[in-house]
Amino acid sequence: METPPVLEDFNYRDYLARQGIGSIINYPETSLLATGEGNRIRSWIYDLRGELSSALEDALPEPEAALAQGILLGRRASLPDDLKEDLNDTNTSHLVAVSGYNVTLVAGLFIAALAWLVGRRPAAWLALLAIIAYALLVGGQPSVQRAAIMGGMYIVATALGRQRGALQGLALAGAGMTAFDPLLMKDISFQLSFASALGLIVFSPALRARIEAALARWSRDRELAGPLRAVIEMLAVTVAAIAFTLPITAVNFHRISLIAIPANLLTVPAFPVIMVSSALTAVGGMIAAPIGTFLGWITYAPVAYMVGVVTLLADLPFAAVSVDGLTTTHALAYYAALAGIVWLTARRPAKLALPRPPAWAGDLLSSLARPLAVLPTLGIAIVLGLASVLVWLLILGSPGDRLSVTFLDVGQGDAILIRSPSGHNILVDGGPNGEEITAALGRRLPFWDRHLHLVVLTHPDQDHLAGLVTVLERYDVDQVLAPALTKESPTFDAWQEAIAERDIPQLEAFAGQWLDLGGGATLSVLHPPRDGLPAADEDDSSLVLKVSLGDAAFLLTADIGADGEAYLLSNHADLLHAPVLKVAHHGSRASTSTAFLAAVEPLTAVISLGEDNRYGHPSPQTLDRLGSRPVFRTD
Repeated sequence: METPPVLEDFNYRDYLARQGIGSIINYPETSLLATGEGNRIRSWIYDLRGELSSALEDALPEPEAALAQGILLGRRASLPDDLKEDLNDTNTSHLVAVSGYNVTLVAGLFIAALAWLVGRRPAAWLALLAIIAYALLVGGQPSVQRAAIMGGMYIVATALGRQRGALQGLALAGAGMTAFDPLLMKDISFQLSFASALGLIVFSPALRARIEAALARWSRDRELAGPLRAVIEMLAVTVAAIAFTLPITAVNFHRISLIAIPANLLTVPAFPVIMVSSALTAVGGMIAAPIGTFLGWITYAPVAYMVGVVTLLADLPFAAVSVDGLTTTHALAYYAALAGIVWLTARRPAKLALPRPPAWAGDLLSSLARPLAVLPTLGIAIVLGLASVLVWLLILGSPGDRLSVTFLDVGQGDAILIRSPSGHNILVDGGPNGEEITAALGRRLPFWDRHLHLVVLTHPDQDHLAGLVTVLERYDVDQVLAPALTKESPTFDAWQEAIAERDIPQLEAFAGQWLDLGGGATLSVLHPPRDGLPAADEDDSSLVLKVSLGDAAFLLTADIGADGEAYLLSNHADLLHAPVLKVAHHGSRASTSTAFLAAVEPLTAVISLGEDNRYGHPSPQTLDRLGSRPVFRTD
């Protein structure tokens, strides 16, 4: 046993201590002593959370399913790394951390739904039970604890008719949590949660009043339009939360977002819609899969909108900048200055008033504000617009009469999606993990299409197989094609179990087979021979496939090496010609020989590999042999 280390930029010891872990063991051997001895209530909650999460996975593609899980259940593990980075760069990662907004929605919906039935005070007590149940369901993160305590205190005070004080409630929640677990003071999520809540309490109301007063002064209308007031409130809340959490983010993550305000203004309005529709989809999916699928179509629109906005803004130049060298001293100085700004904003509004505007400015602002008053009447138009978009997506999502072959970016591994002219979906390999392949498929297939007609495993290496296990769990797969190879590994065992549990037909692949993909497209197996290669290793026994449509052809060589290429040159040289070559073994120097290239005569080469991989792929020798041919890489 060892004491956890303190790394240069991360205190791993404190991180584990906050979870009640004081020591670590390297390479432990474990054995299962007993089952069914845990807390039954906790086990039931974990199972329910897992079922709700699975229902969302079944109803939505990736990364939309992962984002819906994060918003509804606070589960971030399935979020693709690129989406996590985009959320951080736009300062919208708080949307996938269950907090006060979630708790407020739960309480508000319960009170609104039950008040007319049982009365407002009984509905408030039922809402309190709903908050407790929701907090238990999503887990005990600091933001959840703080939100549940404050929400519960607010409801109790309301039901008893007592005066409510948000600042006192925040202080009491913080004192209670840290008294129970003092190490929470060092928890970054705890710090961010309380700093954000403090900003909303002490800064947001005064800032909102200042903005409203300034705009009213500039407007010819004495009253601002209701929707404009909502925009102002959202702006004040966003600015207050960002202002109070900025130093914590900068000191701990050494990066700040420059587009946080517009990103939040564009994404936060979709949050309640996503949370409610995700809850309905998850519950509906648990009742019956078709119900979940139908509701998933509705949920997809707002979730895809949020993903699109975050991705688009994160791709802008200077969306986020690195800030190094900041310390706690800098953060304290910032908070001292911020306290002065808050005091001035709240106590001395006259000093900050804008000058009286010219007449034309007031007319312009009034004319811009009036259209906002009719926004609620646009609901029907929005629904019809979404319906028309869905129809066009159905039309454009069809491959038509084309053959589509997409080499998916799944890191250091292979994954190839083939869509035939007749609409058949074929997936060849799945990369090294389930999150990457499901996210890649979600981007390439229409959101309603969860059907794979054929899944092909070229060989059971981790970087080709691991993602396919998740694919079998998440997609409706008609058939599996794989060589007669086995491997002693938990991943291969999980692969076989997934096939057996779902009763998916599995065919053994060998040279000489071919499949009609429809529309004139074919899939041919060129390797390995039915009896295998003598003394060949696993890589050289990989499937080699050729996808053809007329003069177009793609040669997919998996991970074959010198022996596999020698067999193909000796037995199928006349079948190797293909304009597009998927370079074998991620560009390893042991593959793609000069003789093999001469037989294939590719016009273009594709190399599937991960960025900055530890194997040094692709090798300089392989790139030299490819010469002047265009080379497309997934890294």
